Amino acid sequence: MPKKTFYNLPEEKRQKIEQVALMEFADKDYRDVYVTEIIKQSGIAGGSFYQYFEDKQDLFLYMMETIRQDKIRFMQDDAGRNIKSEGFIDLVKATMFSGILFGLKRPLQMRFLDRLMESPIREIAANEVKLAAMDYWENLIAQAVESGELRDDIPAAFLSRALSAASIELSRYTVEKGKLKTLNEQGDRERLEEELWIFAEQFANMFWGGFKKGS
Repeated sequence: MPKKTFYNLPEEKRQKIEQVALMEFADKDYRDVYVTEIIKQSGIAGGSFYQYFEDKQDLFLYMMETIRQDKIRFMQDDAGRNIKSEGFIDLVKATMFSGILFGLKRPLQMRFLDRLMESPIREIAANEVKLAAMDYWENLIAQAVESGELRDDIPAAFLSRALSAASIELSRYTVEKGKLKTLNEQGDRERLEEELWIFAEQFANMFWGGFKKGS
């Protein structure tokens, strides 16, 4: 994580370093990202980088955590706006909706997360992301089992892993291809959200058919 000197920088300078790092890590293989290029594009002195970060890996992990927190905030705000009730299935729909929308609205961040899985430090980085996502789903699943909405004979760890993986893959799919990608590129926010909600409902209902109480 960054040193105290990084947080003492003016906000504009911190944001510049973060934006350059995001673009470099999102568009290049981890091995092809060089600290010298980040220094050059950020407009900072050569030795300054190491006053802010230990090394490239330190910066990469910081960016990963920054994106993760940004996604959590985005999803909490957007999911909260789209929850129709307090039921588990509506939470699944709203979470899927906002997770996919994040990918469409933050393509650089999504490319970074894709690169993460290809990086030589993927085990260190990916475990943190996966564990956080699965913790989120396990909490929802536990509440749904307790309320009688979900079957109690299927391990919560299995369901949380399935939902977490599905959310990531659906986000990747919609960013790369399909009607949602086209609507996003056209800037048609209203139709995008309508189609995206249908997409999220279709997935949630498919999931719900096999795991709801009584199925």
